[in-house]
Amino acid sequence: MPAESHQIRLPEDCDTGWAVEFHAALTGAGALPLDMVIDGAGVQRVTTPAIQLLLSIARSIGAENGQFSLQNPAPVLRDALTHLGLETLVQEWESA
Repeated sequence: MPAESHQIRLPEDCDTGWAVEFHAALTGAGALPLDMVIDGAGVQRVTTPAIQLLLSIARSIGAENGQFSLQNPAPVLRDALTHLGLETLVQEWESA
């Protein structure tokens, strides 16, 4: 695994537009980093496409034996993930 993790602070509004832009930025950068830390403290609004993108990133990194973690998920982010039945993943991501 790389020595340094790739840190991403989620914006307040994780909507479909953000998901499209973030996906484009990641795919334009080439290979995904194998160690990604997502800081969700500032999230005020999150949509399902944004969560789907985070899931896709986490699975892609995991498939390469990398590590995806979620730090400080804001209540709205945690609630959205839980509402979608992803509470187990949230616990895994937080303990990574």
